[in-house]
Amino acid sequence: MDWVTDIPTFLVPSIFQSITDLATLHAAFLVCKRWWKSVNNEEMWEHVVKKILIPNKRLTFLPRTLVPKERTWKWLCASSQYQPKTICLESADDLLSGVLTTTLEDTTYHGDFLQGKKHGKGMMQFPGGVYEGDFVNDEKMGKGSYFWEHGDFYSGEFQDGECHGQGYYEFSDGSSFRGNFVDGKRSGDGVFTWPDGDYYSGNFIDGFRCGQGTFFWLSFLRKYQGEFNDGECTGQGCYYFEDGDRYEGQFMLRQAIELGKYWFANGDLALLNIENKTAVFYEAADLTTPVSEGQLEAGHFIHPDPNNPDHTKEYSLLHLQNGLSYRLHVKILPS
Repeated sequence: MDWVTDIPTFLVPSIFQSITDLATLHAAFLVCKRWWKSVNNEEMWEHVVKKILIPNKRLTFLPRTLVPKERTWKWLCASSQYQPKTICLESADDLLSGVLTTTLEDTTYHGDFLQGKKHGKGMMQFPGGVYEGDFVNDEKMGKGSYFWEHGDFYSGEFQDGECHGQGYYEFSDGSSFRGNFVDGKRSGDGVFTWPDGDYYSGNFIDGFRCGQGTFFWLSFLRKYQGEFNDGECTGQGCYYFEDGDRYEGQFMLRQAIELGKYWFANGDLALLNIENKTAVFYEAADLTTPVSEGQLEAGHFIHPDPNNPDHTKEYSLLHLQNGLSYRLHVKILPS
């Protein structure tokens, strides 16, 4: 008896269910090619798909409209030459687990699957970028890295496909943010750094500097510490200058307003009324007794760096009734 041509049909399922590797499966298809197409034992075909085809990445995915309606376990294996099979991802959710590569429209995914969904570690390449990291139920969830085609980069936590939690975002221009994200936006504590070395450290809301924070200008060696709103120095704060002077008071869009205290580096103090352009001056030796009153003069500029015309500093003058004058770094608007 020719065992190749005379194998009883009832033995075919047991033969295929004992196979665990790709090469043996291919040989079995050739040996049993007369019978396997007529065998409808779904347990056998399920074994072939789950234990051999999926682990060896023999399935790729296309949209539902490109595949036939019948999608049984046997249909997934229906190739006498054992070529990679195209199936529909939406219709095989209960079939797919393990590590495999899928292509759906313009997106390619390689990684862990669980019951037909991206779940575990994986890498997804799509128009505009690449994501590599954790997936949960088809969503980017957990820790991962996102590379955009235009040069931006994010590494950190994700939730429901968005940057959410602690992370680091680097922009193509060299600026960066390290801190907390909520639904893809900077929110909570974080540090934003510009390419020239300037940085902001503090609270964010919906992507904007808002709440308490510190802004440091490296090129000017100046610092503002206090309240922010909609990205601007607005509210109560203190502005520190490069020579040791500082101003405490209310700000609106980085402009000093209303009443404030101007502290000189040597400890002298001037109480300023920005709106009325008046001041009361105290010496450091006695901060309880005023020395003289005075007037504020606005609109003076200096260019400390002749090689950098954009590096401009503005100051105002304080003229006291006793004849002395002082230069203040705060900006006083003309009348």
